[in-house]
Amino acid sequence: MKDIPLINLNKTLRETINEINESGFGLAFIVDDKKRLKGVVSDGDIRRALLNGISINDKVFKVMNKNPIKFYDYWDRGKIIKNIERLKKENK
Repeated sequence: MKDIPLINLNKTLRETINEINESGFGLAFIVDDKKRLKGVVSDGDIRRALLNGISINDKVFKVMNKNPIKFYDYWDRGKIIKNIERLKKENK
């Protein structure tokens, strides 16, 4: 299995689907030219967008989640668990 793909926000949905399919993860991180995270898109997000009339040739930034939940590699286990619990309460 490959790494979770990093997709430039100006790539098309077709290109993104190909990368997601090759990775086997079912999602991709959407980044700008400096590799800064701008969003996340899943294969389900793309499927729903296509069903709602978005073209497979449209840019991925049109359907990405622009506010993904972020965790940082320098966080210890306790901080991660605390944030997961907080998010569970906030989002029921």
